[in-house]
Amino acid sequence: MARIWQRNRNYIFPHRPFSGRGVSIYAGVPPLNYRNMRIIQRKIFLRGGDTFPVGETNITKTSRIGFATGVAGEAITPAVDLSQFNGQTIAVDIRHFADDVENESVHPQIVTLDVSGESVTEILGTAIELVHEVRAAGVVKIRFRWVPSDDGIQPDLFRIQRTAGPSSPADVTKAIRITDSGRGVYEILTPTLSDSSAYTYKIIAENTAGTVTKDLLTGIIITADATGPIAPVSLTIEAT
Repeated sequence: MARIWQRNRNYIFPHRPFSGRGVSIYAGVPPLNYRNMRIIQRKIFLRGGDTFPVGETNITKTSRIGFATGVAGEAITPAVDLSQFNGQTIAVDIRHFADDVENESVHPQIVTLDVSGESVTEILGTAIELVHEVRAAGVVKIRFRWVPSDDGIQPDLFRIQRTAGPSSPADVTKAIRITDSGRGVYEILTPTLSDSSAYTYKIIAENTAGTVTKDLLTGIIITADATGPIAPVSLTIEAT
């Protein structure tokens, strides 16, 4: 191994992955690894003795899988075999570059692939149960907060479904349509339930266009009050 010594200097391998102008494409299991700077202080090594590997692929400073000019409709051929990601959840990102500088903004999209490499459509948002309130006539109000995700698809309605409890009344579902996919508080009323009986419900997010569903909250145990307090039958007035 040959060795060059130079004091009081910093060397940066002059590989130019961002020369010209276009877009870089990244893909991999999160978190993504973007440009990997390689800086060597005071000495650099020459491997093999004859070949100076500056600019070669063994010291490339970016983990992107491909790049293109950014022209609309242009096909991009990745430099790696994408089948290695089959059956996994990966992040995909595109970053613009020009004149050796790449835009450092990060907006990766999360994609889940099946074993054949096809994308799996799913709802990725979450929900937090806030409270459930016993109302009159055997009805219970379930209140929860919806926390959407930028990835996946967005639901267009929420549904509650009974998973355990008396078989009477007949099992039905109640739904509330989402008017805004942003985070917010939602309330759903159950149908009339049997008096003083324990039921278990779950909340489901649903995208009707793609018939995609996700169980957001499960195991919500509620007990309704169908009769209410006993009505008074007489009135007594006492002097104090």
